[in-house]
Amino acid sequence: MTWVTFPPTDGWQSFGSATREVPPSYPQVHGLAFDGTGRRLAIGHMRRQREWKRPAQWYAISIVDADHGQRLVYLEVAEEARVMAFNPEGSMLAVTGGRDGNSAVHIYALACRQCVGRFEPSGSTTRAVLCLSDDRWLIVNNRCVAIFSAKTQKINVAFAAAGRSVNAAITTANGQLLFTAHQDGTIRAWNTHTGVLFTCYDFRLGPFTALALSPDGSLGAAGGGSGRSILWDLEP
Repeated sequence: MTWVTFPPTDGWQSFGSATREVPPSYPQVHGLAFDGTGRRLAIGHMRRQREWKRPAQWYAISIVDADHGQRLVYLEVAEEARVMAFNPEGSMLAVTGGRDGNSAVHIYALACRQCVGRFEPSGSTTRAVLCLSDDRWLIVNNRCVAIFSAKTQKINVAFAAAGRSVNAAITTANGQLLFTAHQDGTIRAWNTHTGVLFTCYDFRLGPFTALALSPDGSLGAAGGGSGRSILWDLEP
């Protein structure tokens, strides 16, 4: 085993490429997200403005070229962008406040730099957002798990997870199944097209706060406040 000592950093640094250039630096970074190609990086950050017409600070999202550091898209937003996700085409970006920010989800069309969808979940913490397909956005809130369409501005599928305090969620690679980990110690699998509960696991290890699936979808892993982790075989 070889240990590598990284040099001291000041802002953005790149350790893997001698040609990768430095993108703009920001006073405070809240969230990061790559698009599907890995060539563009969304940075949720704080900006300060000295002009008297603006508040002392406000929030923004900069989408930069990961190789050249050039800023491609700039969006001013009302809240901290802590959790973000691109759609597969990279033309839209969903933004929410994560554990410590605003729970509302805003979906932006990057070509016109406009908000084209907004969803206000019932719970106070939106932990994850993911684009599945056909402009369907999976929104994982601690008391509201749903699939929302920016086109219709309506919920396509709602999952009966309310009241069980969802702490983590993940989908299979094909997007067919959603797994949710709950404060009550259960892990539930759902059909993402119908919202029907597929199966429920109760390993009696207390609240689960972390969840992962193997790339081939055959193995699940979960852990929580008890300090123990569980691995289990998923049903074919």
